[in-house]
Amino acid sequence: MLTFDGRVEAVDRFFESYRQAFEGSDATAGADHFVYPAHIASDNDKIALLPVAARDQWEQQIEQLLGVYARIGVKSAHVLERVVAELSPRL
Repeated sequence: MLTFDGRVEAVDRFFESYRQAFEGSDATAGADHFVYPAHIASDNDKIALLPVAARDQWEQQIEQLLGVYARIGVKSAHVLERVVAELSPRL
């Protein structure tokens, strides 16, 4: 398993901060965890790339996601395990 060159604590802090943004329904704070411009990749049946030119564009996506979470009753998330894994050999 990869150890992130001793940066495990930084990775843990990142995910904790990200979790807090979502628990607080704070799309602005969630969007702050990304660097722009960005490409978001999907590994569904067909690979899809979503270009994100600016922060406000991704913040709108996060707001929609937070709405979905609220409708289905998701209130919190916690990292149970962290493992470095290749997401897809196609990307």
